[in-house]
Amino acid sequence: MRVPGPRRHVSTVLYTKLALFFIEIIWLVIGSYWSLGDYKNCDWTVIITVRFLIGLAWIGVVVFIIMIGEFNPEESCCYG
Repeated sequence: MRVPGPRRHVSTVLYTKLALFFIEIIWLVIGSYWSLGDYKNCDWTVIITVRFLIGLAWIGVVVFIIMIGEFNPEESCCYG
């Protein structure tokens, strides 16, 4: 079913993001490992900044997983 209007490309964007999601997870795991364990020669401000950004990235991952779980392209509640 084709969705009319400005949201017709939402499913394409979400599925493209899903394909890139796996690469993002790999980088996030590597960054988490570095920020929690292998950071001995770095300034503390860099460590805190990286930990903060890694935390935000994990929140983004959780939000994206929820979006994929709740997304139903066949649902037509808003378009009659």
